[in-house]
Amino acid sequence: MRHSSTLLLLLFVLLNSVYGQSEGETYFFPKPIKLESLKCNHLTKFELDSFQNVLIRKLDTQYAGSLELIAVNIDNDPKCELIHFYYDRVASPNYHLADIYELNEKRELILIGSFLKENFTFAESDGNYLQILSEYFKGQKTNPIYLLKVFRFNGNEYEVYKEPQITRNEYTKYGLQAYKEKNYGLAKKYFQNAVLMPHHNESDKLHDINNLAITLIKLHEYEEAKLQLLESFDEEREDYYDKNELAATCYNLGLIFEKQKDYKEALKYFNKANKYKPTDSRKKKVIEIESKIK
Repeated sequence: MRHSSTLLLLLFVLLNSVYGQSEGETYFFPKPIKLESLKCNHLTKFELDSFQNVLIRKLDTQYAGSLELIAVNIDNDPKCELIHFYYDRVASPNYHLADIYELNEKRELILIGSFLKENFTFAESDGNYLQILSEYFKGQKTNPIYLLKVFRFNGNEYEVYKEPQITRNEYTKYGLQAYKEKNYGLAKKYFQNAVLMPHHNESDKLHDINNLAITLIKLHEYEEAKLQLLESFDEEREDYYDKNELAATCYNLGLIFEKQKDYKEALKYFNKANKYKPTDSRKKKVIEIESKIK
């Protein structure tokens, strides 16, 4: 009896150490920051126009053109940095490019990073400069594996800091495992990272956002769940989404409003869920909420 108990204990420790090791090796990306929140107002329109003219002269205007120059603050000092969005038909004919510049003491433009406009976003600071998340793929172009890199500023330019070889499906798998074990805090982290990863289409992303939303509901973080869902889809473009995902999104919104005792809004979204994909349980939910309104 003592022998079997010892064996079970060893097995339990081994399983926990394996799970803990895989969990420890998982990299969690910094939280993205919207570009609108980085706007810097220390430069006048005249100064911006002057810098843009300098950058335009650097382009081969036969094949390239300037799109926009914006002033941002990506570090902890009061000076502005500049992001120049442009296109180059030779270097990258199908994409817009983004160059990030600092201004030195002589007010000269110093290039500190170059990215595809569609493939990068600023993220939480490492204590000095904001970090950058950049999408890329490896493998065959016909069947790419989409991943993310993290760039940090090294004092002169942005360089790759982390390049974790973990896919969106793996984040989702670990998130579902943590959710089933009712470890909702950990599940939230995994699902947040799954949402960050590149997606093949809008329905795939909506699926990951719904996973995150139901986890946030379990954590009673209703406003954050609501924000994630409301920002995740455009009802006027409903043909772009899988109907199952639209129904799940509306149902989850209904659950949030029900938790907040806003039964009229809850009923609106439960009805929408039934419009996209009616089920017996969803119809029962409509009847249940209607009885609370009367």
